[in-house]
Amino acid sequence: MTFCVTGAGGFIGSAVASALLQRNDIVIGIDDLSAQTHHPNTRDHWSLLQNHPNFHPLQLDIRSSDLAQALLDMKQNLGDIDAVCHFAAKPGVRDSQLQFDEYNSINVEGTKCVLAAATSAGINRVLFASSSCVYGTGSLPFVEVPPAELPKAVSHYGWTKIQGELVTEDWSRSIPEAQAIVFRLFSVYGEHMRPDLAISIFRDHLKRGKAVPVFGQGHDSRDYTYIDDVVDAVLIGLDQFQHLNSPTSFFNVGCGQSTSTLELLQMVADQMGQSPEVRHLPGKKEEMSATLASTSKSARELNFIAKHSLEEGLNLMFAT
Repeated sequence: MTFCVTGAGGFIGSAVASALLQRNDIVIGIDDLSAQTHHPNTRDHWSLLQNHPNFHPLQLDIRSSDLAQALLDMKQNLGDIDAVCHFAAKPGVRDSQLQFDEYNSINVEGTKCVLAAATSAGINRVLFASSSCVYGTGSLPFVEVPPAELPKAVSHYGWTKIQGELVTEDWSRSIPEAQAIVFRLFSVYGEHMRPDLAISIFRDHLKRGKAVPVFGQGHDSRDYTYIDDVVDAVLIGLDQFQHLNSPTSFFNVGCGQSTSTLELLQMVADQMGQSPEVRHLPGKKEEMSATLASTSKSARELNFIAKHSLEEGLNLMFAT
């Protein structure tokens, strides 16, 4: 099968692209390789993907006017494209509060461009990577509801992801035989994760013997999901498109367990054999106090259950 993966140079996109290649699928990888949104080794990961004969790179911004023609050219060379996996986005909750226009442009308008290009290339299946941030002020555990029924987002990033879901839902309803899967991803971590995420920050400060910054009292909690589990969910989703009855299906991808910031810090410190010194910083109003996925729908309809606890995922991450 042939898949287009946007954000193929990023943390999650590159992991998905690698997994698709490992099962002998053809992958069209799209990324603009913007250094500020990726792990410092992004270009190395991109180069490794390029070494695979079934990987076809397109170094493009998803908002580029050349995107639709580039996909059409790929279709002419490779045959029909079975689905688009849309991971390209501008991530980060805190930065989104200061960069409204940029986040809107990439996460909302960029998604519209990807969907339009998919339509032009005759692709009628899209998997859209959303976020647990869409649940905002909702009560725990978060249960999948359509985006129109979601509570108000706490952050501008969460708002852009809700808009992306709405755009994707509208697309699937307006295109004959179109189908979309929306995965709401919960705090993904693992090898090659972004350096601005909590586990990376904790590891870096502990390695340098510095006090570890913690926002607020450290009681905020997150449902952490290991990268291999996210990849498994994506592969299952791509294989289950034909069995889904709705034009757009919404699924949580999480573990169903929530861990506080201080608990996470202690787990990372234990992996490194250190005792952490904490430097408390003022809390951030744009941060959700807790996330916790309801996993029953993804288990029931996709037969997906995350295999790795946070402890198991950290063991694998720190073993590399």
